[in-house]
Amino acid sequence: MKKITQYKFLLRILTISAHVIVLAIILPGCKKSIEIDPPIDRIITDQVFESNATANSAVAGLYSQMMSTPYSFYSGYIEIYSGLSADEWDNTTSYNLEDDFRNNAIKSDNTIIQTNFWAQPYFYIYTCNALIEGLEKSTSLTDSARNQLLGEAKFNRALNYFYLTNFFGDVPLVLTTDSKVSSKIARTASSTVIDQIITDLKDAQSLLTPVYYGTDKARPNKWAATALLARVYLYKQNWSGAEAEAGAVINAGMYELVDVDNTFLTDGNTESLWTLFSSNTYFNTSFYPMYFVPAYNGMIPTYTISPSLLSSFETGDKRKASWIGTTTIDVNGVPTDFNYLNKYKDIGGSTSVTEAPMPLRLAEQYLIRAEARAHLNKLLEAKDDLSAVRQRAGLTTITFSDQSSILSAIEHERQVELFGEWGHRWFDLKRNGDATTVLAPIKGPSWQGTDIYYPIPVAEILKFKGLSQNDGYK
Repeated sequence: MKKITQYKFLLRILTISAHVIVLAIILPGCKKSIEIDPPIDRIITDQVFESNATANSAVAGLYSQMMSTPYSFYSGYIEIYSGLSADEWDNTTSYNLEDDFRNNAIKSDNTIIQTNFWAQPYFYIYTCNALIEGLEKSTSLTDSARNQLLGEAKFNRALNYFYLTNFFGDVPLVLTTDSKVSSKIARTASSTVIDQIITDLKDAQSLLTPVYYGTDKARPNKWAATALLARVYLYKQNWSGAEAEAGAVINAGMYELVDVDNTFLTDGNTESLWTLFSSNTYFNTSFYPMYFVPAYNGMIPTYTISPSLLSSFETGDKRKASWIGTTTIDVNGVPTDFNYLNKYKDIGGSTSVTEAPMPLRLAEQYLIRAEARAHLNKLLEAKDDLSAVRQRAGLTTITFSDQSSILSAIEHERQVELFGEWGHRWFDLKRNGDATTVLAPIKGPSWQGTDIYYPIPVAEILKFKGLSQNDGYK
């Protein structure tokens, strides 16, 4: 398999002293999750945007930050903790912070919520704001470079706000690096946050080109922005918008579904719309296998596939065979099967990139368009989109009698196609109004309807008087 040479070249900025200085200014330490001191040296900051090369390096640094270390928001935590909150995983070790997610009894002082789900996305948003301000002010960059980099910054700001508002509901909408302004911002209605996400993604669409920057898909292009916009429209129940945007991606002529066994491979993968590569050379295939795949024979997986998810697969579904691993371990003299997420199989240590997480891929776009079309009462067209995903999995075309039955089939298909990826199941249960119906029998008395949103970190409420707590939390 080829090495991701272009991306690794960009990441060399971390070892070049001049660029380290640049990143130290553009990506400052996060003293507070929203109120972050502006760069001290405005002259050096301005110098970042005096050439295409240095401006590009600063934007590349954003992806390095997002995937530089395990145990962080974009390198596994979204999947682990949303899966525990939903009905995807059981944790086999007793660790209070994780038990809180599994039992939907998260406390407002939970350090994972504070550090990973709140502070990290706001840190990336601050970085995006700094990039946007610098790029818009610069008069030294070529138009093509400015458009590319500005489109990427707006795409990433939209991505982070998408996750924040889906995990927390109303969140502060910060669009500036001015700490005097941002420190006074209270929670913003989620509808307003979503409107800003849409604005940023439309801007990204117009600024980015269909051609990827570099030889790999490590940087989003126009179609990545379009795919994320299709998802946002789906969540917003803008069915016509979701159908149109997903359809634009599907009909772009650049993408097609690949075999189930090859879905997450990087080399020549036509299904990927955008791929995140780890900047840690040892884990250059991604951090995901180290969380889910047992590191040695006889090891009980930390997170196992829940019985409800395992039973959701139809007989003959290739995804169950390829994307779920099984290890049999003697437990008190009884051979016991443990099933685990096996979408990403390379646990690291190799010298070439073979697979990587894909925040956006084509199968989701088919399912988005299918759901949108079903709501628009285009039932036969919805069935065609659904069948494309099912046939790839070795399954037959579904039969349905009405709109409700095909919508149920699409929801089920999303569960077995997108499990363990980017919070899809947790968000689907919430947006479809199914969270209590599905989770209450599984979670028992610990479940309450207000659990669909995570608590606002109490440390943030104490620092910023304009913040309030979500219902159901102290």
